[in-house]
Amino acid sequence: DVEMLYKATEGRLGTDDSCVIDILTQRSRQHMLAVNAAYVDRSKHRWDLRKCLDKETSGSYKIALEALLTEPERW
Repeated sequence: DVEMLYKATEGRLGTDDSCVIDILTQRSRQHMLAVNAAYVDRSKHRWDLRKCLDKETSGSYKIALEALLTEPERW
């Protein structure tokens, strides 16, 4: 998932929104927390996935993606 998300965000011009949405909505919260942390090793900027999505997206879409990566008790 880390490689797929990298290719959908930093690894291309623009963002492959369907890939990002598919992964973030079809994986467990625990899995996504691990992916978020592991993304740092793949990122050319050393960002975690949350930071990458913050830079690559905007508006309501950005807020929705942030919610998917946040534990409910912290949201």
